[in-house]
Amino acid sequence: MTQPFADPDPFHELTFRSALDAKRAIADRLGMPLAKLPPEQLAALNTLLHTTLAKPTGWDHVRQSLEHWYRG
Repeated sequence: MTQPFADPDPFHELTFRSALDAKRAIADRLGMPLAKLPPEQLAALNTLLHTTLAKPTGWDHVRQSLEHWYRG
């Protein structure tokens, strides 16, 4: 018996739908608008989101580079 291919991410759980959705989620997690980030940190985040929309990669970046500075 064969099984049909099951999409491992049917609800986009492993990736953000767009860079904008990723930025909204990150801003919510930090509790502040991303426009308040220093230009170099915002540029690094934009570069990352241009490269990948994978949630684990994005959240790792937030934890390592942003969260300890900005999460209140």
